[in-house]
Amino acid sequence: MPEVVSVSGTLNHFLAFFTLFILLERSYPNLTCKNRIFILITYAFFIEIVQYFLPTRAAEFYDILIDSLAVLVAYFILPYLRKLKIFSFLL
Repeated sequence: MPEVVSVSGTLNHFLAFFTLFILLERSYPNLTCKNRIFILITYAFFIEIVQYFLPTRAAEFYDILIDSLAVLVAYFILPYLRKLKIFSFLL
């Protein structure tokens, strides 16, 4: 039986887009948060559109949801992590 929700796949998507948010913020500090969020969620949609046309992959709306959730979590959590000086070498 195939797994309905892959925990490792979900975690991979979450960590990838959480990291992408940090990298985009560090690379382009002049972008507004709204633009960063828009860019990454649009990127998540395009990834799934491309996967729809690949024979070995499948497009899943669930992946877009997890990617979007990761971006929003990063947006809300990073200010608190900076304030607490947790992972300050990354943030």
